[in-house]
Amino acid sequence: MRRSLHMAEDPHELIAFTDFWACGLEESQFTVSEGPSVEAYVTRWSVLVNDLTAEQRWPGWGAAA
Repeated sequence: MRRSLHMAEDPHELIAFTDFWACGLEESQFTVSEGPSVEAYVTRWSVLVNDLTAEQRWPGWGAAA
C-alpha cells in the first residue's frame, strides 16, 4: 500500500510519501486540480481508491495517473 501525507494548512505541501511513485501521483493531482487527495481536502472526508485503472471519479487525474 502506498501512502502520502500533507500538511493540514496547505494541501499542496507534501511532507511524506512511501515512494516516488506515490509522490508523483500526489503532485499530478494538484497539476490537474482533481483526484482523491484534492477531494479529501475539499470534503474533509477520507477517500479510498481500490483500483486506479477502474476509477472514474476524476477523469483528468486518472489519465495522468
